[in-house]
Amino acid sequence: MNVASDIPHRAKLRRVVAHVDAHLDDDLDLETLAAVAGLSKHHFHRTFTGTLGMSAMDYVRLLRLRRASFQLAFRADKSILEIAVEAGYESGEAFARAFRRVFGGSPTGFRAAPHWDIWHGIYRDVGIVRERVGSRRGRRAGEVRVQEIAPIPLAVMRHEGDPRLLERTLGAFIAWRRAALPKARRVTSYNVLLGNRFDVPLARQPFEIGAKLSKPLPHNDVGVRERVIGGGRHATMRLVGANDAIAPAFRHLVDTWLPSSGHRRSERPAFLHRIRLFPDVPEQETVTDLFLPLE
Repeated sequence: MNVASDIPHRAKLRRVVAHVDAHLDDDLDLETLAAVAGLSKHHFHRTFTGTLGMSAMDYVRLLRLRRASFQLAFRADKSILEIAVEAGYESGEAFARAFRRVFGGSPTGFRAAPHWDIWHGIYRDVGIVRERVGSRRGRRAGEVRVQEIAPIPLAVMRHEGDPRLLERTLGAFIAWRRAALPKARRVTSYNVLLGNRFDVPLARQPFEIGAKLSKPLPHNDVGVRERVIGGGRHATMRLVGANDAIAPAFRHLVDTWLPSSGHRRSERPAFLHRIRLFPDVPEQETVTDLFLPLE
């Protein structure tokens, strides 16, 4: 049997992949995942391994370590032991051994200087990405509303180029934010779409990572500058779903909603308000408010 071309089995595996994404903290043993797929354990193991190039249990471990790597890099408030326990390890030593086997370095070293090139080389295996993206195509979008949005001052850092460098840009911005705005109780995060393109993923177009400012922007030499967004009417929509769903949701606004709305699109950049983000919630449960400027 050609597993890669077996459409019914591929749909079952995507159901398993979506289940793993949504239940990383649950007991994900082989019997449970085989039941999600509706296959016997033997058939499921053979089909999953033949399609993704790794066993289901190795896949679960990889996804837990992937989340742990984001927590190490971007959640300084979490200790390494806390991250280890959330990833399913009973001790920091066991977590460190597993992390080193997958990513080639220690959790402490990754936290101090994340090696994203190595990370991408391991994680972005074509089979894994294809099945995860396929399993997350569904999205839950709210109704479109037209609202008057007050001007919002931001501190922003531009990202452009290789999407594999996005985590590096994000890390640099978070490092600046922690140093420059240490007393901020809660950070309100935004992305500004400089290219205003809705036919490509966010990471493949120039955009800015931003945080709301409550005081004048401190001087810096790392490329952070001030930008004001909002100010005027916007079509707004709340999206629950992974980043893969952002471009299709914006296309819905522009291609379907806008022509029948009686409104005209402004040339001002669209932007996103990040309400809930990975790794704090599963990727398909991230919450994002979309803002399309109108004339």
